[in-house]
Parts: sequence; C-alpha cells; structure tokens
Amino acid sequence: MNLDGALIIGGKRESGTAATVEVCRSFAYKLNLANHGGNAYESADFFASRKIQCAAEDAEWVSQQIYEECVAEVRGCVAAFIEEMRRKKSASERRTA
Repeated sequence: MNLDGALIIGGKRESGTAATVEVCRSFAYKLNLANHGGNAYESADFFASRKIQCAAEDAEWVSQQIYEECVAEVRGCVAAFIEEMRRKKSASERRTA
C-alpha cells in the first residue's frame, strides 16, 4: 500500500521522518424489524466510525483494528436492540393474555 501524497497530514514530510496518516473506518448495519417482531417495512439503522492518526507504515494494521472495533460495536448494539424488542414484545403479550 502506497501512502505517499494526499494522505500525509501537515504537508510534506522532511527526509528521515515518519509520515503521519489519518485512517477512517466505519461500519453500518440495517436491521429489518419485521424479522424480530416489529412492524412490516420498518427498519433500524446502526452505525459506528473511528478516525485515528498513525504512522504511515502502521496504517494497514490500524485500519483493520479500528474496522473490527466498529463492527463489534455495531453488532453489540444490534444484539442489545433485538433483546430489548423481544423483552418488550414478551411483556406486551403477558399483559394481553
């Protein structure tokens, strides 16, 4: 991966110094609520993003790490959201029974 040029933060780097880059990664997930007891054609959107500055030579590794953080955060939120929907549906069904 060539990270010279536009990704260098703060202009040109001096000879012998490490280039700094800003890495941005994100992850989005759309949940169809009808599949989990919600209304038809209703969805919930989840999104996480990270941005970090690092040395250019570490950019690929950092990019993968922050992407994995975004995925884990979103999936955790989705799981909690589904659990809350199920809890509310169960409570509603108990009230109407």
